Amino acid sequence: MHYVYRALSLLGLLCFLTACGPVYEKKYSYVPPKGDIPRMCIAQCYNAKTHCEQLCKLHHENCIAMERREARHDYQEYKRDRRHDNKPIDRDRASFDRSYTCNTTCQCKPAFNTCYSACGGTVHEHKKCIAFCGT
Repeated sequence: MHYVYRALSLLGLLCFLTACGPVYEKKYSYVPPKGDIPRMCIAQCYNAKTHCEQLCKLHHENCIAMERREARHDYQEYKRDRRHDNKPIDRDRASFDRSYTCNTTCQCKPAFNTCYSACGGTVHEHKKCIAFCGT
């Protein structure tokens, strides 16, 4: 039953997006500054961005692991309660898994862009159509 709700939600989202027109994604191009010191500054920006992305990935993986542990625990408790009440076990462990709620979006790019600009580089933002673009 859980999958039916998820499928209907996705279908509703798809209908909503098609009604709104094209979907755009922000893209960036970078013009580095001249000089060794600004370039070293920008190298630190890249290092900070890499660290941010690694930390974000680690948090995401930890969230998934925690949600799956909780799902296993909740499922065992569900089975115990159902057996105690002499009721059938009509759900599986996957129906308790809420790892899909773990955020996969990292916000490293805005900080990187600010750092890059502060070091004297130029950041150009442009939008690229990624869905429902038309012709």
